[in-house]
Amino acid sequence: MLIYLITYGLGALLIIIKCLQYARFHDVAWLRRSMLLTAAGATTCLAFCIMRAHSAIYGMITNDSYSWQRLAPLAATIGQILIVIGLAGPSFSQLVSSARQRIQTYRWHHQLEPLWTALYEGNTQIALAPPSAAIGDHNYRLYRRIVEIRDGLSAIRPYVAEDTSSTSAAGQIHSAIEQQRTAPRAEKSSGAKIIGEVPGANRKQELRWLLDVSRELQQINRRRTPAAPARDLISSS
Repeated sequence: MLIYLITYGLGALLIIIKCLQYARFHDVAWLRRSMLLTAAGATTCLAFCIMRAHSAIYGMITNDSYSWQRLAPLAATIGQILIVIGLAGPSFSQLVSSARQRIQTYRWHHQLEPLWTALYEGNTQIALAPPSAAIGDHNYRLYRRIVEIRDGLSAIRPYVAEDTSSTSAAGQIHSAIEQQRTAPRAEKSSGAKIIGEVPGANRKQELRWLLDVSRELQQINRRRTPAAPARDLISSS
């Protein structure tokens, strides 16, 4: 019994020392929390070993035991649970991070829909695949949508004009799309620059700009959409 408790206690003590030692040098929050949780579980298990060893030694001397020895099984159970959660923490954290990234990517893909739809209605050739086709994962679909929006902006660039009345890229793009539908095909670019467009921007900057433009374009479409005629509530007699 005592050999088992000594071996168990030394293992728990080693876990405590190593977890506390390496937790100080890690900047990753979830990994540091997992180590601290594992150390807390090992501390509880070490307390179990001390209580059991004290009970065994005291029992051999006096043939009696303390009443608080009933807490030893509870301490062992809690300690093992904390150790299991702490060791499994990195895997759970990666799953949570992956799920969060998938949700965020889906939201970005959905938020770009107003801009993509407006450009697609003006030129259906920008679609690399049918809109209803579920090809690839969420990251690929977001990347494909950004590429299609780029092609759509390139298609309306000949119709982009220096509109002094437009104070946003969404208004400028909306006017260019309307011009594309009504005017004859333009062969050369107008040379006008879309407001806020940054040539050579990285993907994060470009995505942020496209999301802002898409939200503004959605607001423009809502303002310019005619309201449905009200129903005549007067019943004929």
